[in-house]
Amino acid sequence: MGQKSLALIFTGYGAQHQGMLRNLQNLPDVNLELTRLLDAAEGLSELQLTKIAESGPDNLLAEPRVAFPLLFIADYLWAHYARGVGMRPQVMAGHDVGEYAALAHAGVLSTTSALDLVVRLSRLLEEGARDSDGATLVILGLPVADVRKFLASNSSQGQVWVSCDNSADQVIIGGVQSVLEALMPGLQSVGARQVLLSPHRGAFNTPLVSKAADRYRGILGQTELRDAKIPVIMNATAQVATGSSEFLEPLASQVTHTIRWRETMDHIAAHAPVICVESGPGSTLSDLNDTDEGIEYYSLAQSGIIKLLNRL
Repeated sequence: MGQKSLALIFTGYGAQHQGMLRNLQNLPDVNLELTRLLDAAEGLSELQLTKIAESGPDNLLAEPRVAFPLLFIADYLWAHYARGVGMRPQVMAGHDVGEYAALAHAGVLSTTSALDLVVRLSRLLEEGARDSDGATLVILGLPVADVRKFLASNSSQGQVWVSCDNSADQVIIGGVQSVLEALMPGLQSVGARQVLLSPHRGAFNTPLVSKAADRYRGILGQTELRDAKIPVIMNATAQVATGSSEFLEPLASQVTHTIRWRETMDHIAAHAPVICVESGPGSTLSDLNDTDEGIEYYSLAQSGIIKLLNRL
């Protein structure tokens, strides 16, 4: 690996797709763990996750109660295999639900506890989405500072918030759907290349799901959190955490606060040159940030782990 550091990142909501677990079934020493985790997830969620992961339908796959546990399993197992054959990351980070796979690999959470939290959180968010008229809007071509300036000048405070600051080119805002729809022409007029309203209900990572966040904080308070064996950059702070006491508040805050992924990648890029390896069912994060200077991106699901490890 020479002088290059290695960062392991875990993909989040939106990366789910039909057949997302298929390639994991062909990896040595993974199939049994895949079956165990799917059995556990189906017991916790009371859903036929194995069948849905293989054949959908897409609208059901997109529901958090389905997508969250499936993404956790895919994220966790790709990295489980990669680390089993020699990959040794110096730092890790996960986008929204991907953070739980990072914490499991860091030893902060047991795999069982992480899966249980993911299922519980997904249920609470589903309930929160049903109880509100929240939605999300994907904005391409405007940096977050310009988006915040636009929102401040359009009397949307208390109704719309930045939910994901993903990159210099992609920001997601969440809030009351009717307000978001009214903002779309204005965002395009100030330079947004594209503005897309998500077809899925819910404004996650905003105060519209505060009730879910309050209930989830109580669940987290009863969960054992341990010191990290590998540092983890947390979504809510974009800062490295290692001690057991450093994880509860960022995990609780993530539910209603902005996911600071752009800053997370800036933190990783500060240690350039960096090899950044994505664990999950695709290359969502690699495609999102592949213009970062000083970082080489690879996806475990697409690059071929043996070839990749030989290069590292």
